[in-house]
Amino acid sequence: MKIGLLLLLVWFLGGCQLRPLKSEIEIITSPIAKIYIDSVEMGTTSTIYKNSDLKPGEIELKLEPEDTNLTAWSYKLKLNNLTTTVVSRKFDQEDRYSSGYVMYLEEIGENEEPTLVINSKPADASIKIDGIIMGRTPTKIEKMVEGDRQVVISYPGYENQTLFVKMRKGYQVVVDVWLAMTKIEIPEMEEEVAISQNVNIKKVKIKETGTGWLRVRDVPSTQGREVTKVDVGSEYEMIEGDETDWYQIKVDEEISGWISAEYAEIVEE
Repeated sequence: MKIGLLLLLVWFLGGCQLRPLKSEIEIITSPIAKIYIDSVEMGTTSTIYKNSDLKPGEIELKLEPEDTNLTAWSYKLKLNNLTTTVVSRKFDQEDRYSSGYVMYLEEIGENEEPTLVINSKPADASIKIDGIIMGRTPTKIEKMVEGDRQVVISYPGYENQTLFVKMRKGYQVVVDVWLAMTKIEIPEMEEEVAISQNVNIKKVKIKETGTGWLRVRDVPSTQGREVTKVDVGSEYEMIEGDETDWYQIKVDEEISGWISAEYAEIVEE
């Protein structure tokens, strides 16, 4: 699942020596899921779920899709003080086709340059940061440049995972990524001839927005994070439609996301 800009929040107390014990968690899923923290139901992901009243320490997080055909997911998280832990999960009927990530901050010293740690399943996945190959997972990249960075995790036979990470001095960002296997559908033998002769690929054309561009989001909602922008008049392959008037499009080989159907029209090829 291709994902948008992640704002990892850090709370600072100006001039105060006593820091409160407080952690935040932010959760987004596709589709909607119930949230359990230490076996207590906390709400759903009908919008981006945020909880700023958690104590630092280890918790047991369980995400249970409302669609009972999909596989639930559990994970033990360690919440650090005065930081936000971000969790994203895309569910499927089989766990191998599900994907997601957990991202959190760790203090490394006030004057230390930012550090990025990436783990993935499967391991040995390729890492690109701002389009530059930086190695393979698991890895620790030190002395990162401060600011927003695009991170793409890829592995042969698996869907890419795209993240936007905010690096800041004095903190280490840790990302645990789960990649989804690419589904390969083999048509029935008697249908092969018909399919080879008549393949319709739906595309969408971006209509006028008033700004010259349209936001692409990681989920079909205005609450979703911005993955990228596309230009008015451009055409993109449509992956799927959504009942709430959103289209999922393929922007390029590494990035896909959702756009509002209000500003797009379907064209056939």
